[in-house]
Amino acid sequence: PCQQIYPPSKRVRSWNISEGSLVKLMVPARSLNMLNEMLQSKADEIYIGLKPEGFRQLSFDGRFQTISEHPAHCQSSDELEAIINRCKAEGVRVNFMANARAIPQKYEDAFIDHVRLATEMGVDSITIGSFQSAMLINNAGITTPLVAGSVLGITNLAYSSLLKDHNILRI
Repeated sequence: PCQQIYPPSKRVRSWNISEGSLVKLMVPARSLNMLNEMLQSKADEIYIGLKPEGFRQLSFDGRFQTISEHPAHCQSSDELEAIINRCKAEGVRVNFMANARAIPQKYEDAFIDHVRLATEMGVDSITIGSFQSAMLINNAGITTPLVAGSVLGITNLAYSSLLKDHNILRI
């Protein structure tokens, strides 16, 4: 049986499923409207990508521009900032998606600028999809914690140690 470990008045709705194990609700938010729905569901954390300027189909988070004819990303930096500020006010963590499997060399500077914009707005972590992304972010002096995206396919403890060596602190 699940046991609630926080009183109902608290925002965080984590449940103790097995001894020492916590489950948190991490949800997508691509707009302020979607964020409002997710906050009503008592989300603990959101993940969000930002549509990069000048890209017609591709993005820095490995998604196309639309999902089922709806935008797959936050559409502007102003809206991203509003979402981050709202999350901060509500005590909800913000995970920025920068998890493309590869960044063509001619787009590396644009990728760093894209990530830096989100970190300057106050995201709590950055999900990456390759060691290349981790190295670009680390070499740019960005210190926001990195999260290993599922495309990295973490399969064993040795691999997780390698991730830690690249400042990737969460899987």
